[in-house]
Amino acid sequence: MLISAAARDSGTAVVVVMETISKLLKNVKLSV
Repeated sequence: MLISAAARDSGTAVVVVMETISKLLKNVKLSV
């Protein structure tokens, strides 16, 4: 929402993707 809009405006979509991946990895570690 706000994050995707900011990513389009500043061109930091890659950063958002990296943050999302890191969050997913943390969730996997916690679930394991």
